[in-house]
This record gives sequence, structure tokens and C-alpha cells, in this order.
Amino acid sequence: MSKKVLLTAAGACLLLTSALTADHHHFVPAMKGVGGAMKPTNVALASGDMATVKENAASIAQNFAIIAAWFEGRGNAGAVKIADEAHGGAMALHKAAEAGDAAGAKAAMGTIGGTCKSCHTAYRVKNADGSYGFKD
Repeated sequence: MSKKVLLTAAGACLLLTSALTADHHHFVPAMKGVGGAMKPTNVALASGDMATVKENAASIAQNFAIIAAWFEGRGNAGAVKIADEAHGGAMALHKAAEAGDAAGAKAAMGTIGGTCKSCHTAYRVKNADGSYGFKD
């Protein structure tokens, strides 16, 4: 194998590793963004503040799109399916909030919360310090 081919392959591996690392730097804030938005969204929903619900729903949807892409890049079809369902729930939440449909928004929040629980049960492990890691 020529030196040029080896250097090209090494460069490609470095770029791939860099892309995966950068991707992980998007995944963690996306997960924290979803987690951080859930309680304020429920509070806004309870008070009838549909403008805040709608705004938070857009953020939640965006974060679940990032989460789904991260799992897709790792070949975890089960987690992708759950993240896609959560994204759909966030889009339904946005639509319900825009229409002033409190019952629809509550149902969508239930969908989102259920997907969080099912994904964490299947794929995540809570560490002693309260952070989350991945099951082997």
C-alpha cells in the first residue's frame, strides 16, 4: 500500500473520529435540553400559557431530531424509533398549543414523557452522580 493511500486513510479516520466526537457534543446538550424543557412546559400547560408551550415544543422537537440522528449514526434502530416518536409528540404538542388545544397538548406531553422513560429504561443507565450513561 502506498504512503499516499495510508495517509489518506489515516486522515479519513481522523475526520470520522472528529465528526463522531463533535456529534456527541450535540447529543448531550440535546438530551439536557429536552430534560430541562419538560417541567417548564408542564407548568406553562397547567397555567394555560400556550405561547410558552408552543415555544418549548419547537425546542423539544429540534432536540429530538438531533437525538434521533445521533442514534441513527450508531445504528441503534430501536432508539431511533423512540426518538422519532418523541419528535412526533413534540410536533403534536406544538400544533395543539398553536390551536389552544389543552387536552391535545397534555396528550402530546404524555407521549413525549413515555418515550423518555422507555428509551432510558432500554438504553440508558443512571450513574451514582445522577448523570446518565449507556447500557452495554
